[in-house]
Amino acid sequence: MNGKAESIIGFAVKAGKVIYGLDTLKETKRKRYLIIFSPSVSDGTKKDIFAVAKRDNVPLIRSEALLTALHKDNIKVIGIANKQMADAIMNFTVNSKDYLLIKSEEI
Repeated sequence: MNGKAESIIGFAVKAGKVIYGLDTLKETKRKRYLIIFSPSVSDGTKKDIFAVAKRDNVPLIRSEALLTALHKDNIKVIGIANKQMADAIMNFTVNSKDYLLIKSEEI
């Protein structure tokens, strides 16, 4: 991701607007507006991520820089629970080479 997207993810973390992990994404009642996952997730996990995104009609971003943006180890998938932050991340990553935006209708 580019620096601006990483900054917004940092703000989302500080504001408590990040949902960590696939199990939490599956079970939480919190609305999520964007799911970001690492390309290093297993095929089974990727299938589950796509299922959650399709069920909840949420866009996905596959990001090479997710671990860098979070400054945490072993976090492979997060949800952004703030619409403005999610929109900003998607806008700032449109021209970035480190991401792949997958809209829920494409899943």
